[in-house]
Amino acid sequence: SYNRIHITSNRGDELKPIDYDITKDKVMIGTCTIGSVTYDPFEVCFAASTWYGPDKLVETCYLYHNIYEKEDIYTNGYHLQFPWFGVPYCLEIGTKFFVNAKAKVIYRGTGTPSEQEFRFQFWEYDDVTDTWIRHDQFSVMASSGDVISYTSPEVEFKKDLTLYGLLIQYYNPALSGTAAYYELYWRIKESDSAFHTSIDIYTEQP
Repeated sequence: SYNRIHITSNRGDELKPIDYDITKDKVMIGTCTIGSVTYDPFEVCFAASTWYGPDKLVETCYLYHNIYEKEDIYTNGYHLQFPWFGVPYCLEIGTKFFVNAKAKVIYRGTGTPSEQEFRFQFWEYDDVTDTWIRHDQFSVMASSGDVISYTSPEVEFKKDLTLYGLLIQYYNPALSGTAAYYELYWRIKESDSAFHTSIDIYTEQP
């Protein structure tokens, strides 16, 4: 089984695609140095893909991380540290599952931190109608130092390689909308046995 890892951003490739044989290389680590940036937000995408044929590369998991200025109009100085996602990766058709996420809120602004609204959204992509279906949205009020967490309602896995999305956002009433911190998209593979697997995705931001 051949896989690929790749890191991109607003600037283009941060880490050029690396293909590897998972049967030989159990772990493949790719690193890059971002340095100074001019975009606000600055978006970084970490992607993992699997080759299903000589000309068929399928992105099986990718995480978008938006980096904002310390205090800007989008997140008002509120940021997230140490986000964690727990999602299933391999299930039998018909299995019901749920997803988890959590992160720590920090304030980097110049004022006094207060309670803010953060949102989690759980989505599923329908490739027949080419539309996204939102399974759930959950809001939580938190301030600097608090940990926000989410557990979704149960959803039934119906089709091999279905694409799902799990987002963590900041709600900004001044802009009447949300600013995304993290957007995780992943596919669940069909299992031919009762052996199920899951993946934990954990990132660090100072």
